[in-house]
Amino acid sequence: REHVSVHSFGILGPGISPKVFTNSYETPVASNFVHKLVMAKPLSAPAKSTQRDDLTLFLEERLTDVEFLVEYDPHPPKVVKAHKMMLAVRNEVFEAMFYGNLPEKDQVRITDLHPDGFFTFIKYLYTRKATFVDIQQAVHTRAAAQKYMDSKGMQDCDTFIQQEVKPTNVCIVLDYLVKYGNIANLDGIINNILSANIRQVLTSKAFIAASSESVVRILKVPGLKITEYEIIEGVYNWAVARCKQEPDKPTIATLQKSMRPFLPELRFLTLSAQEFVKGPALWKIMTGSEALAVLCNILKPGSEMWPEVICKIAEKRISGERRPQLICPWCSR
Repeated sequence: REHVSVHSFGILGPGISPKVFTNSYETPVASNFVHKLVMAKPLSAPAKSTQRDDLTLFLEERLTDVEFLVEYDPHPPKVVKAHKMMLAVRNEVFEAMFYGNLPEKDQVRITDLHPDGFFTFIKYLYTRKATFVDIQQAVHTRAAAQKYMDSKGMQDCDTFIQQEVKPTNVCIVLDYLVKYGNIANLDGIINNILSANIRQVLTSKAFIAASSESVVRILKVPGLKITEYEIIEGVYNWAVARCKQEPDKPTIATLQKSMRPFLPELRFLTLSAQEFVKGPALWKIMTGSEALAVLCNILKPGSEMWPEVICKIAEKRISGERRPQLICPWCSR
């Protein structure tokens, strides 16, 4: 019998050509076998490299072990999958949730955060980099950071908000402040924007979508550089838009109900009689008896009992001067 052996170092050893040694002589069969062994190709191509960084694992939902169902009306629900260990390492609240005495299950339901804000906050925990598409996403993310007591996340959101707040989006920030509380060093910035650019604010889409609390907050800002008629008209437009969102057909009663929270802040006594009649009285933003009482007091202060719910201030917002009593009640001065 032939005994075939292959001398190998690596495959055949450095500098050694394919060769088969037998007991006494070489055989072509064995030599051909070694040649095929050396020239053989791998059975399969090497696997394509796959990213395994933290963010990729999160975005591709690989190896996740917890699922958040975020439900926040009127927005559609969103499922966010993540890794318990990663969240626990980056955030103490999540550590207590998943590894405390009463750990959460593998499914967690959230009903008090915007889906986009929660997702962006979880993404922030994976990267520790604050990136936002707009100020709305930043305030929603800050709400999540505040809930989970992530001070660094809140600071990063604050920095973005302070840099990006402007007349067209300031009402978005106001809605957040009304609901969640003040942001450090932001009150002064907001008041400056409102007082200097109030016309742009009142005509913005963000104002029309703002909460009634935010509208009241705007009306309380001192020194708004605008006429009272323009302010009342802007608030009236807000109320009309709000009435259109009601399931039933808008009525005068629903309009007056929408306007009610603002009547203590709107300075009707600074209007001329003509302005009041062509605006607030014609728009029917108050009851007939209230409108008559206001008009009578514009024409002759103290001539009628003043409605309790309506603002009594007769000073203009800009100069602080009282409206002069006019000889001609229909004068447009």
